[in-house]
Amino acid sequence: MTELGALVGTYPTNYRRRGTLAVVLLLAGVAVTASATVLLVVTADRAGKVATAGDPLLLPTLLLSFGVAMLLMGVLVGGWALRSRGEVESVFVGPVRDTAFSRFAGGSFHCKVTVTSGRNVLITGLTENGQELAQHLVAAHQRHSQGS
Repeated sequence: MTELGALVGTYPTNYRRRGTLAVVLLLAGVAVTASATVLLVVTADRAGKVATAGDPLLLPTLLLSFGVAMLLMGVLVGGWALRSRGEVESVFVGPVRDTAFSRFAGGSFHCKVTVTSGRNVLITGLTENGQELAQHLVAAHQRHSQGS
């Protein structure tokens, strides 16, 4: 037992799913960017020769932007997956001092979730539906414990 209270449970981060999403975004981004580049070159070559109702470069430019955005998202999600490897969330339940000021400041309820990297998620009385969220965390822990 720590100053945070009793340890309710630990939950490892599923970083593989983030890694898979990053790979899918990168592959799709490469495919869309390459296709859009080819379409842009072909369309730019014919732009002045064929009469069109609108801007012929609009679609290739939008596709190129979409492809680059997928590439950037793939890099960001991949970095997030690499940084979150080995993280384990720990849930503690402990006593809370009940005073008028603590209730006003959100201290009527306090739940701190700590990951192994040292980052914390704090759920207080000021968090909308904070107690319900903590109850879901405890219920999920109990279901997880019974399933193991």
